[in-house]
Amino acid sequence: QKDTIDIKQVGLIRKIKDLVDDFTLKNPGIIVKQTFKVEEDQLPKKRSDDEYWRIEVVKIIREVLNNVEKHSKADKVYIDVKAGKSKAKRKIYISVSDNGTGFSPDTTGESSTSFGLYEINTRAKDIGATIEIDSLYREKVDNKGTIVMLEIPYDY
Repeated sequence: QKDTIDIKQVGLIRKIKDLVDDFTLKNPGIIVKQTFKVEEDQLPKKRSDDEYWRIEVVKIIREVLNNVEKHSKADKVYIDVKAGKSKAKRKIYISVSDNGTGFSPDTTGESSTSFGLYEINTRAKDIGATIEIDSLYREKVDNKGTIVMLEIPYDY
């Protein structure tokens, strides 16, 4: 309910920034770098599910940040939000990456035992988005981490 009110009042981009600010305050040991290369007025206004997709994006980002906080042991997080084109179609691209411990790639997807990752995948599918979750989990290797990339079409 609160997400719906916030999105109507402040818009999706401000809501994402607020989520990131809250995450930063709750996790002072994690350096957060954020890049926003899109403004609210650049977002699609004619999607048939306009309010719904925006709320689902917020829920996806919230879950990703919760996973970073609870499981990653990261000390750096990068959030990138931008608009662009792929195959002549306008899209919004959101990525969240960290330098944490990573996880075994077979714990993602529809048969996942991880409810949070399952929910992220389901929410993305529900709004016609493409999501890619890549973990750099390697035992006995220092270069680890996870990246979640969300690609949302303007027309759905």
